[in-house]
Amino acid sequence: MVVVVLAVDRHVGKPVGAPEILSRGFLHAEDSDPLRNEIKTLVSSVIDGFSEEERSDRAVMQQRIKAALKRHLQKRVDRRPVILPVVIQV
Repeated sequence: MVVVVLAVDRHVGKPVGAPEILSRGFLHAEDSDPLRNEIKTLVSSVIDGFSEEERSDRAVMQQRIKAALKRHLQKRVDRRPVILPVVIQV
């Protein structure tokens, strides 16, 4: 399981800080740091591509993050973990 926790400014829709990546039963210790950094970079690039309408809709943000991560992880490690994006408006 891979959980992506992202805090977003409620008024502007922009991220507050970097996304937090949690994983359970998916990554081995020696593989985790480079892949976590890749995931953070990917999530940040997906967020940068959002329109203003998408930034105001948490469900759309979560769906797009999940789809991008699913494609990336399938190609990178040839596995399909459960992906749970959590967008928190602050």
